[in-house]
Amino acid sequence: MNNKYAAAALVLLAVPVFAGAAATQGTATAGTSTHVKRLLLDDTATRILGKHDFAGTELVRSRSTGKVVGFDTFTGHVGRHDRVTYETAFAFKGGLLLVRLHPVGETPRYAGRVTGGTGAYRGATGTLSGRDLGDGNTRLTLRYQL
Repeated sequence: MNNKYAAAALVLLAVPVFAGAAATQGTATAGTSTHVKRLLLDDTATRILGKHDFAGTELVRSRSTGKVVGFDTFTGHVGRHDRVTYETAFAFKGGLLLVRLHPVGETPRYAGRVTGGTGAYRGATGTLSGRDLGDGNTRLTLRYQL
């Protein structure tokens, strides 16, 4: 009789474990989706931090509505052959989206990648493209997966 109770207890313990594993796997697979943010960035402040480094902040607006959707802060470094690299953290509702970007050749264009995030953006990966519009304004498109 003790063996029957022990077997029943093991079955009852195992069911939630397997059910949880199935739900976790299904959620992870079904949860991967692509998102696109089309943004306008307005430079609010930039400071030179040394011979090769600078930092700044920008107001982030939706291109479709013009409404403020967040802010960003960036650091930049001028490396060998005058190659500039930016590290940027976008603060949106729900968390931060982290990106690394650089100018494309001698054009006013940017390219880069989404390197991660926090909160709602945890585990984000993707790409970005943009264009310098002059006067401290930038048009940027972020494509990322969660």
